[in-house]
Amino acid sequence: MNIILINPPASKILEEQDITNRPHLGLAYLAAVLMENGFNPKAIDARFENISLPKVVRQIKGYTPDIIGITAMTNMIVDAHNLAKTIKELFPKALIVIGGPHASAMPEEVLAEFSCFDIAVFGEGEITFLELVQAYRSISFIDELFHINGIAFRHNKKIIRNNPRPFISNLDSLPLPAWDIFPPSKRYGIMLQRGCPGRCNFCMRVLGDTVRHRSPENVFNEIKILVEKYSVTDIGFIENFGLHQGYTHKLLDMMIEHFPNIKWDTPMRVTSMNEELIKKMKKAGCERIAFGVESGDSRILKNSQKGIDLKKAIAACQIAKRYHIRTTGFFILGHPNETKDSAKKTIDLIAKMNLDEVSIGIMVPYPGTEIYKLAKAGKNGYIMISNNWKDFNKQIGNALELKGLNRKELERLQLLGYLKLYLSNFRIIELLKIVYRYKILAFSIVKKLLT
Repeated sequence: MNIILINPPASKILEEQDITNRPHLGLAYLAAVLMENGFNPKAIDARFENISLPKVVRQIKGYTPDIIGITAMTNMIVDAHNLAKTIKELFPKALIVIGGPHASAMPEEVLAEFSCFDIAVFGEGEITFLELVQAYRSISFIDELFHINGIAFRHNKKIIRNNPRPFISNLDSLPLPAWDIFPPSKRYGIMLQRGCPGRCNFCMRVLGDTVRHRSPENVFNEIKILVEKYSVTDIGFIENFGLHQGYTHKLLDMMIEHFPNIKWDTPMRVTSMNEELIKKMKKAGCERIAFGVESGDSRILKNSQKGIDLKKAIAACQIAKRYHIRTTGFFILGHPNETKDSAKKTIDLIAKMNLDEVSIGIMVPYPGTEIYKLAKAGKNGYIMISNNWKDFNKQIGNALELKGLNRKELERLQLLGYLKLYLSNFRIIELLKIVYRYKILAFSIVKKLLT
């Protein structure tokens, strides 16, 4: 049986935000589970390999697939379907399965909107996709679909949604990611845990709100393989570091003892940051911490259910700087009932914190979030101005505005936030380098403001 797992190409490449610097971790886990059960999948990570749709299609042609698994975020779902449509034209009998955050948030709607997806997987996909592949060999495949948790599918012109699949309680039971089927990379992502205890109203929590950790020993073994087999010196943890302090200190002690030369970065909640932990993280090779501050207005922060306050955010930044760890901050403009004054507080905070890098996004109403519900209902000042999934992009998207802040005003404030950070802190050379590095994106933003 020929199985292909695909991270689809973007229809437009806007520099580095559309080209990832490491292969897709989710596909690597899917592949590992399949291989553990006797299958031999192929992976095409178009965004990591920076290959176009025609090149992806050429690779698929040479493989004659039976089953194709495609993953997609919300703003990539249209590109994923364009790929699926092309595959169906070439291989009409191939089974095309869509997964990822967007399909997890609205599996029935995805099948209703996109005719070339045969099955949608929602939630954790490893066991679900394995069961699909195993059932595909059966002469009673359609009947067996009714017994696979975590999928939606079409039957007799109706869309059937099965029960959700329980989350994997023991993450150590998963095999390590199958990196051998991807092109070599200089850096890889590592999963520490799944699930998030946060209640942020803008976040897609497709992996649940209960945190499930891998054991420190299991993570250590993965790092050991990456270092010894792949000669990796640069890794990135993909979930919030430090949610469980005892667990985190144990892992750091193992890293300090055995991997003195490895460098790494991680996202982190500001509420998890303290001097003792940051000091040990630095000793273990941490070079960058990314954390979400989201707003400079206390009222906005409270209503977003982020669970942090501004003093903690500023203190977290100062601790990281004290130990010469680079900082990246994430901010959002366009919260519920956002005003020009509250947005300017965010811009002032960005300049005051003087982080090494920032990402200032405009609110995106991702399906499955509280923001999506508010925006669809026109509540809290929201106006949906586009239902095109490609516009669900925090940098150059065009999905949402507020009654008191139209899209142009939000984009002007976004640009002002970037400019004030660098100009008020006399970082003009850095600003010029960033504009050059992201020149297409910068041109797109300025063009939108002028038209």
